[in-house]
Amino acid sequence: MIAFLGTGKLAEAIIRGALGADALSREQVLVTCRRPERAAELRALGLRVASDLAELKAADLAILGVRHRDVAALLANARDVLSRKTIVSLATGVPSNVIERLVPGARVIRAIANAPAEVGLAMTALSAGASATDADMAEARKLFSAVGKVVELPEALLDAANAISGAGPAYLYAYARALAEAGASIGLERSVALTMATQTLVGAAALLANSNGSFQQLIAEVAGKGGSTRAALEVLEQGGLDSLLAGAVKAALVRAQERNAESQVLTDATPASS
Repeated sequence: MIAFLGTGKLAEAIIRGALGADALSREQVLVTCRRPERAAELRALGLRVASDLAELKAADLAILGVRHRDVAALLANARDVLSRKTIVSLATGVPSNVIERLVPGARVIRAIANAPAEVGLAMTALSAGASATDADMAEARKLFSAVGKVVELPEALLDAANAISGAGPAYLYAYARALAEAGASIGLERSVALTMATQTLVGAAALLANSNGSFQQLIAEVAGKGGSTRAALEVLEQGGLDSLLAGAVKAALVRAQERNAESQVLTDATPASS
């Protein structure tokens, strides 16, 4: 059984993706949440919602799905039932040693995943904590491979992974929105412009996935010399698209690093298990 502690949107996306891929059955999933209305939503999906933390004892693997600021409080209440279990944390900005301190004896793995898990297209970066075993990592890889691609990274690079793939879907949503709005501004119906922008993004991503990162070749295949696409690309280059994206990624990285420090403070304020 896999227990999801705190079942936010990312955890739900992973559950939906794993169920859709037949990597999990509903009987293998136990979820927790704080709000009654959220519990009702999860029950409507056919999921079992724990009424007491003691139910977590039956779980083989615990997925920590709360925000970084809620990790310390949650684990302070659940440490007894989670001790000596494998904990996979989805929380950005919470180092594995923080979780290991809060739950002595736990074997910790960190996972930076993203929302496309719901449709089997997630990008997940995994990193083993000090006590995690090869078997623990294999179990985590099996789960996340069912909902997309998986890479293993040193923990020091997880904040960078979050800045690219964790936050990345939002960058692309913002791009698609801007492209759709631009289409509407030149006369297309808004709904038509949205469909065109969305499908173009989906199709281009599929081609890119099969190209081994041959960016220049793909661009050249679309942008002929002296054509309208080349004129458009020149505007993007003059506007500093590369610099804007680099700045966005840097801002995400810095914020994740700030969260690391915040997590250490929260842990220091939480009594360790005796």
